[in-house]
Amino acid sequence: EGYARLMVALGKAADVEIAYVTGSIRDARRRVADGDDASIKAALEGYGHAWNAVKLDGQWQLVDATWDDPTGGPPTLRSTYLFTPPQLFLFNHLPDEQNWQLVATPMTPGEFVRQPMMSPDLGRYGLTLLDPTRAQVSVDGDITITLDNPQHVSVLGTARLDGSAGQGNDCTVVSLDRRTTVHCKLGEGTYEIQLFANTASHGMFDYVGSLLANSR
Repeated sequence: EGYARLMVALGKAADVEIAYVTGSIRDARRRVADGDDASIKAALEGYGHAWNAVKLDGQWQLVDATWDDPTGGPPTLRSTYLFTPPQLFLFNHLPDEQNWQLVATPMTPGEFVRQPMMSPDLGRYGLTLLDPTRAQVSVDGDITITLDNPQHVSVLGTARLDGSAGQGNDCTVVSLDRRTTVHCKLGEGTYEIQLFANTASHGMFDYVGSLLANSR
């Protein structure tokens, strides 16, 4: 909340309209189980957060200075949550007031927690997750994830038992035309499938999202 309040103060000093927005967040460490509306809302309250909306040229833009602040290791300049398109911001930020979603059709708390745990960086690489379309799925020993990939970026996938340490097992990635599939062979248990992308086939890949697979 400190950064969000500081942004409001900076806006006043610079004569820029900056709103303080409260809501809930989620990621692979802060998951919310599916359920009825009451249980979902109660669980989301445990992941309260604050960010900002900035009015520029008459249009509201979303900013989360806290999540772009580098933590751990050498400082790395990030702009994932700087003027992020609202639909991408909704991957992991749900405001308490629907108006601050800044989309034509607001998302419900249930829809928020059921969607796969993607990062806005997915959109930066021009990727769209086509299947699966839920945060957690049940499979029989393997899973195939399908992405629309019109910019032909490089994609990596790893699968590891949920909660375990280590890098996990690499998944098989196949790209044909603008479709990329990530196929992961799984043992029995719950696995976290993580996706990464890069404009090149080597170097540092950025995390773009994850989902859970319950393998029988």
